[in-house]
Amino acid sequence: LMLNFLLAIVVEGYMRVREDIEKNESEREFTQDVVLTIYAWFKGKIQRWPDKREVAYRLRHCVASGRITPAHIWLQGFPCVQSSKMFAHYFAMEEICADP
Repeated sequence: LMLNFLLAIVVEGYMRVREDIEKNESEREFTQDVVLTIYAWFKGKIQRWPDKREVAYRLRHCVASGRITPAHIWLQGFPCVQSSKMFAHYFAMEEICADP
């Protein structure tokens, strides 16, 4: 009886994780990932965005709070505030970015 109870808990946990994985939309096909990576690279070159890893590294070390403004991003090497806003929009950073 206890073994059945324990097994039911494990199976229920497994089913929840399986449902969460099926809902996850971040998984794409290889060709779609390649096309989107190339598109992001070209968009960054056209907008003159600095390397996103460098921006993330600098922001991680310059902002202690959870809110980052477009001005914080602009100070990381973007040509203008509008370009930093486009970077934040493209990389889905709107939830952590707020206008000052």
